[in-house]
Amino acid sequence: MDGVKAHQICLVPNAEERVMSPATRRERDALEKEMAALREKKPTMPSEKILRGTRNILQKLATIYLGPIQSAKPESSAET
Repeated sequence: MDGVKAHQICLVPNAEERVMSPATRRERDALEKEMAALREKKPTMPSEKILRGTRNILQKLATIYLGPIQSAKPESSAET
């Protein structure tokens, strides 16, 4: 209702927000805007393209919040 920009304004930052650099915050905000734009295009785009775009954006957001994404292979828990 208030728009994408309104939900990006943080009056009382949490611990993660306080340690982010201004550049990282700008990158995160740009990715969130990109996600909102993708959502608006959803009715007119093929679902495969929406899924690829969503996955790409979410991977970049995960890198911001969690650090570089490690290999997708799960490590084996079985000791031999």
